[in-house]
Amino acid sequence: MLKEIGHLPVFYWASNRAELDFLIQYKNNIIPVEAKATINLQAKSLKSFRQKYEPKISIRTSLADYEENNGLLNIPLYDIENVKEII
Repeated sequence: MLKEIGHLPVFYWASNRAELDFLIQYKNNIIPVEAKATINLQAKSLKSFRQKYEPKISIRTSLADYEENNGLLNIPLYDIENVKEII
């Protein structure tokens, strides 16, 4: 069982219609994390969470390159262990 990402503790979130792979807490921020095993960047649960809770930062990790867009960070899977330094 995964207990941390980049030395940050992880949690799980689910609602009636969506579930996130992870939530991490960094300082006073709760950061949703969606993990994708491919380059497909569709993350409906992450989108649902972002609309409902409006987090300052959200993370999607996948095979895609680094990208930042309106508080959504795309971090390549190979670099997720460095999430603390990235955010």
